[in-house]
Amino acid sequence: MVRYIKPSLIRKVGTVDGHAFVLRMDDSGVSVNWLEYFSGLNSLESIDRIRKLIRLELRKNGRFAKIERG
Repeated sequence: MVRYIKPSLIRKVGTVDGHAFVLRMDDSGVSVNWLEYFSGLNSLESIDRIRKLIRLELRKNGRFAKIERG
């Protein structure tokens, strides 16, 4: 799974600020994109597809954080 992280939540050293995963008051969960939906593609190819389909405004310095299942 990946989650888009806006530039203001990316630290100068390139790590993601934990606030990127904090629920907003009215949310029941964190919004993520499921990489496995695009079967047969690697992670980078799947993220490229997500970029084309996502309804968010993706900023130049924004990033996708990959979340590993535990």
